[in-house]
Amino acid sequence: MGLRTAAIFLASGAASLLSSTVDASSQPTREVLKTLQAEVELLQKHSESTRITPGVVQTVQRLHDIVATVIEPAIQESHATDQLLVKVSVEEIIACDAQLDAFRDSANASAFAHLGLLHSDWAQAVDQAESKKDNYARCAAELEKLEQANATLCCAKETMCPGGGVDCDMVKLDQP
Repeated sequence: MGLRTAAIFLASGAASLLSSTVDASSQPTREVLKTLQAEVELLQKHSESTRITPGVVQTVQRLHDIVATVIEPAIQESHATDQLLVKVSVEEIIACDAQLDAFRDSANASAFAHLGLLHSDWAQAVDQAESKKDNYARCAAELEKLEQANATLCCAKETMCPGGGVDCDMVKLDQP
């Protein structure tokens, strides 16, 4: 910060000094402090040989002290808080991902187990259906044999069969 910058600073305030000499948002706080301290020292050296009054030097020194004792510690504390928040957030995300993975693994295992049971139940149902189909076919064949035997007896006795509808001529043709 040159002597003109110090004069501009007095005219326009601290914000314009920082914005005209150092972009505080783009450089770390330590660099800003070093720059300000170097400028203050330069200003102190030139204060005796120039028209800068001791009041200007004191104002700049007070501003330097404010930056060093108030602003920098506040920024560092805020940064530490932000870092802690980021760390906690990352840990929460990792824990959430682990829970999601565990849930997916559990849900997939449960679904596969259920599918296995369904497949087993389906296979058992198919086996039972085949067995019942075979039983029905056997029962139908036995019923047909019984009806034929009954018809043969009725026709041999030349009596009317219960349930009727038996053609004895056909029964005789069916017999071996």
